[in-house]
Amino acid sequence: MDDVLRVVLVFFGLFYLVASASAFRAVAMDSLLTNAIAALAAKAPVPDRAERFRHRWIIVSALLIGGGAVSLVMLLATAPWLLAAATTASLAYICILAPRFVDPIDPPVEGGRQKSFLQTATIGAVALLAFAAEQRGVLVP
Repeated sequence: MDDVLRVVLVFFGLFYLVASASAFRAVAMDSLLTNAIAALAAKAPVPDRAERFRHRWIIVSALLIGGGAVSLVMLLATAPWLLAAATTASLAYICILAPRFVDPIDPPVEGGRQKSFLQTATIGAVALLAFAAEQRGVLVP
């Protein structure tokens, strides 16, 4: 049973590692394209506050999730705590920060908030699985 749990945790770790790398790439490409357009334009467009805030949030979230993913792949006991921190931070962003700082300037696309809640719930479920694995002694302290 513990071997199956190890395989499942490593699978989730690899999945979230790829997802974190994709998030970093998306922010980098968006910034690169914005700078390229600004260089070509006569009047440089200024990124709005919501875009900067969203980019910073994606970077922080990707760091937390990526750290948890690396910990999961290595089966370290820090994985559940990093994933729990990512879940808590994501809930704070979705419920408090985004409605106050991002949505008034740039409203979310339809269904976007629902997808964010689903993503947060999934990370929370993986965190709970990792906590269970820690209790069983599967994760390395």
